[in-house]
Amino acid sequence: LVAAAALLLARWVGGVWNMGWQSALALSGATAMSSTAIVVKLLAERGELESTHGRRIMGILLFQDLAVVPLLVLIPALGSEPELLLPSLGWALLKAALLVGLLLIGGQRLMHWWLMLVARRKSDELFMLNLLLITLGLAWLTELAGLSLALGAFIAGVLISETEYRHQVETDIRPFHDVLLGLFFITIGMLLDWHILIERWALV
Repeated sequence: LVAAAALLLARWVGGVWNMGWQSALALSGATAMSSTAIVVKLLAERGELESTHGRRIMGILLFQDLAVVPLLVLIPALGSEPELLLPSLGWALLKAALLVGLLLIGGQRLMHWWLMLVARRKSDELFMLNLLLITLGLAWLTELAGLSLALGAFIAGVLISETEYRHQVETDIRPFHDVLLGLFFITIGMLLDWHILIERWALV
């Protein structure tokens, strides 16, 4: 409902500012999303994670996280030429379905076997390095398939969370969580093209 309302609003804004429906769709998708990391941190600080409204908020956040997957596939394809748009969308969705299906079906057993092998070495550093290797490796794989890096990292998180080592992973990465979250927002801010802010200040 929020996405539909945002799409209508973005389309109206697009009519005023000469924005195509592709840009309006991308804008509406971004508008309908909220940051799971920030909201969970706020709920945890207030001690409201286990409350009724906290559980409902978590349900919405998880649904949004799942909705990110088709958006990560859809948005890059929207930049294609008009005559190639439908084939690009179809090809991107087909690649995503095959790759995600293959990773989620076959990757779970492989992930369990590999993490068990690493855990037997009883080295925290080795375990952490392997988590980093898995995440970056899957991100590179999806980028190689013409999809986004973020989609691969998302799938890596899903696969790791399905193993019995998820609690150990959560404990190991907790010290880095806030640092990496801040680094993420800093790098996103550094991607901002300030020339566009000056040229289109009224639209911004």
